[in-house]
Amino acid sequence: MAGPFEVASDKRTGPTMRDALLTSLLVIYPAFATIAAIVAGPFLAGAGGA
Repeated sequence: MAGPFEVASDKRTGPTMRDALLTSLLVIYPAFATIAAIVAGPFLAGAGGA
């Protein structure tokens, strides 16, 4: 049992849904942003009249 100034320990046996969501955001978002930048690049370059 934790005292008044101690943090109670969480006894987790495995990953939670929060861990899975955070991991998927850290993996999927940069990949999606990279693909979006590659696709949008030619359109933005063409919009400058070059």
